Amino acid sequence: METYNEAIANSFWIIPLVLAIVQAIKMMGVATRFSPIISIGVGVGLGFLVNTDHTISQSILSGVIYGLSASGLYSGITVTQKVADVKSGEIPLSEVDKGLLTEKDIQEIQKKEQQQQSGQTPKNDKPSPILKP
Repeated sequence: METYNEAIANSFWIIPLVLAIVQAIKMMGVATRFSPIISIGVGVGLGFLVNTDHTISQSILSGVIYGLSASGLYSGITVTQKVADVKSGEIPLSEVDKGLLTEKDIQEIQKKEQQQQSGQTPKNDKPSPILKP
């Protein structure tokens, strides 16, 4: 049990390291579709380097967990960023999977897009705060 606690403690600095290494590999021209596999491979490699006192199977399992965690973290960040970009109007609603948004968000975005197309400025439903000196 102690070895897995150590692996979890190491994950706080290994997972960002896996992300950085995978991003560097992608910048060298490797196709993005291979990122999850590369992430797992890098995670396993780092698992062997960091967990030297573990058995081979423990190091492999730790490495797979590092790689999958890094891959999931990257995926979550990119999806969240895309949703934020759609909500802010930086990218149109048609360029994103509508399954990422709630029905209420889709209706609000469509309303804003219709107002922009008709030349109206979208009005803010929230009252502006009153600033006092």
